[in-house]
Amino acid sequence: ALPSQASPDETAQARRVLTAMAALPPRQRMVLVMYSLYAMTHQEIADDLNIAASTARGNLRKGRENLRRMLGLGPDTDPLNEVPLVGTVGPLPGDGLAAALSATESWLGAALAEDGQARRQARADLAGLRREGTHRT
Repeated sequence: ALPSQASPDETAQARRVLTAMAALPPRQRMVLVMYSLYAMTHQEIADDLNIAASTARGNLRKGRENLRRMLGLGPDTDPLNEVPLVGTVGPLPGDGLAAALSATESWLGAALAEDGQARRQARADLAGLRREGTHRT
């Protein structure tokens, strides 16, 4: 589903981000989403995925690096500046990756708000992916 108010440029950018996210290794993708969009701590992610907190932190760093590279964005200016997007006023100035993730989350949220069936399917898909992630070693 496409949000009715989205411009063609917003849709193209969101699709680029979603395609790049899909190309990440599954664990990097899960950790990046859990941290950036659900504001989970490294320890909460580790507990949820049955991995060490240091592994969650490493997957977040690698996921951000890979996503930046795939989207043609410059490197992190402060690689320790891992700020969750949820509960903040938005991405920090100069963090192109956080801005792209935030814009894509807004685009996707608008699309899902307009299409109840797509929203239910997305929730079911995400729940399945989380369960799958917790059963891996």
